[in-house]
Amino acid sequence: MKPVHFFLPTKPYDIIAAINRAAAATGSVEFASRAAHASYNGHYVTLAWNDYRQYWVGGFTWSGWQVIVRSADLAEAVRGCKEFYDKDGLGAKLAVCVTREEDIALLRADPAFTEGEEDFANLPWRNWKYAMVNAALRDRTDDLLIAAESKEAYEEAARARRFPYKPIPVS
Repeated sequence: MKPVHFFLPTKPYDIIAAINRAAAATGSVEFASRAAHASYNGHYVTLAWNDYRQYWVGGFTWSGWQVIVRSADLAEAVRGCKEFYDKDGLGAKLAVCVTREEDIALLRADPAFTEGEEDFANLPWRNWKYAMVNAALRDRTDDLLIAAESKEAYEEAARARRFPYKPIPVS
């Protein structure tokens, strides 16, 4: 049978949390370890069937694979992952992929789950600033990004910071 995907939606976070999340993911090992349990650092948890071991495994990647739950019973595994999701920080998400009819029925019966795959790029709370986070960190203009009212205003302020010297007019 064709796989069917379900998810609990990504918990919304603001632009400051987005900057902190990107900095933790791309910064030093020390910063990443300090951010491991930060309230802005929710995890993308996946729950999948391990065919070799014959059980469900729920976990996420953070400095290696972190297992939340192992169970032969999908309902128990979902319960464990949902408990982690509820306690996890901003940006947390839970994704499940199932193939058996009884598993599909179990997840369809749970009102917390949405069938399909989440369109992360088009979440209703994300705006143009989220797409600019990595460039702002690279250029050290994240403060300008936070304060900007529009993409054009941010780009103009960032350009002025990167190239503060005006050319001398030649007469």
